[in-house]
Amino acid sequence: LLEGTPIQLVGVATAGVDHMDIDYLDSRGIAWCSASGCNANSVSEYVVASLLVLSERRGRPLAGLVLGVIGVGHVGSAVAEKARALGMTVLEHDPPRQAQEPERAWTDLPTLLESADVVTLHVPLVEDGLYRTRGLADAAFFGRLRAGAWFINSCRGEVVEETELLNALDTRHMAAVLDVWDHEPCFQR
Repeated sequence: LLEGTPIQLVGVATAGVDHMDIDYLDSRGIAWCSASGCNANSVSEYVVASLLVLSERRGRPLAGLVLGVIGVGHVGSAVAEKARALGMTVLEHDPPRQAQEPERAWTDLPTLLESADVVTLHVPLVEDGLYRTRGLADAAFFGRLRAGAWFINSCRGEVVEETELLNALDTRHMAAVLDVWDHEPCFQR
């Protein structure tokens, strides 16, 4: 899309730059930047709005529910703060931050999945390594998630194995809110 254009700068306001062809931009002298975190408040408000809709549709008040936040960066922290203000108990899981802040109260993933009424994802897309997130929400993830749980993904579509999510929706009587999906903007069932 950029070939032959006068574009001199490409900027994104998302978590991560993995969807940008940085090698191409650099080879063409096109500057690039990321405003990571600039949309944290609006995304956290989207999650809270989703919680309110689910609460109304499912007939369950938010106060007293347990919210599991996976990824406690800009957005996850804002979601946790708002959820506490709504009377929710918040469990936080963030292995990279836990490595840097071991004194903080963190919840391991199996405990979070088994304890939470609602699970919300706020992780960057990491392809490999110790903190890999691609396919994080897989069959084992949904198998541990309590039946009837609410699931929200507003980070990256590739962190969810969508076939496993569809299976869990059918078999575990869950509810899901997706702001992103794999192969965006196209989707397949």
